[in-house]
Amino acid sequence: MPKVGIVLSGCGAQDGAEIHESVIALLALDRAGADVTIMAPDMNQFHV
Repeated sequence: MPKVGIVLSGCGAQDGAEIHESVIALLALDRAGADVTIMAPDMNQFHV
């Protein structure tokens, strides 16, 4: 089982992780049997 990390950041379609793209990517990885870890920056983002 491959290990995969996905980084989600920003505030949506214009400057970050868009919800539909994120969900479809996670679904595809799940169906492929990947062990997925979801990560996000732990700090304020001043510029995107």
